[in-house]
Amino acid sequence: MVVMAEFAIAFEEENHVDYALWLTSSSDRALDFIEDFAKMDKSLGDQVSFTPHYVFWECPHCDKIYTEKDCFGGGRYCAVEPSNNAIKGQEIVLEDIRQKCIWNQLSAANNTALWWEYISRVHSTCYSVVNEDCSKRAHQKLGLSYKDTENCVKESFTGPDWVSADTYNTIIDDEIKYWKFYGTNIYPSIVINKKTYRGQIEPLSVYNALCAGFKDPPQQCLKTLHREPK
Repeated sequence: MVVMAEFAIAFEEENHVDYALWLTSSSDRALDFIEDFAKMDKSLGDQVSFTPHYVFWECPHCDKIYTEKDCFGGGRYCAVEPSNNAIKGQEIVLEDIRQKCIWNQLSAANNTALWWEYISRVHSTCYSVVNEDCSKRAHQKLGLSYKDTENCVKESFTGPDWVSADTYNTIIDDEIKYWKFYGTNIYPSIVINKKTYRGQIEPLSVYNALCAGFKDPPQQCLKTLHREPK
């Protein structure tokens, strides 16, 4: 209840709530949350705006063996999941870009519900080892164009040698820039109306925090907030 009160005060003038989830595609905790929260996000409809953001690490001074396995851009874009030895950092980075490409394409088509289905699909079938083969199968199952996603990934790199320090990635650079302004020091994490959510990352707690962000909560929020409609 403390978290709810905190958000109610911070956002009492807001009639629309924006929220973001910072994650990597190898994080079981983040993928579990997305899979479980999809129906709750849908229930709030266009009264909330959600955006996924992805975390990348920089390690330009790491040894060559590491950067060639876990990084692109000469160590500029890396990913490591210490608890997940079944997947390389490069595979994580590429899946993160794929997921961002899918989100951007579906958002432009006003069909972001399919992004939630994609995440649920890759997680339920591949757990936290979401590699190229897993992604291709999910694209096929959901009727998504893997060619479009693949082209988006390729076009996001400024050169043909993705490992080279001379190559940049426009999608990742945008995520890094946004992270510097609105990110947190941990992931997965949630930001609501550009303020870091401090509660448990579990569906009902996050739903309550979103609901508490409205000056006039929608009808579906009143039960969990224990408020009477006006």
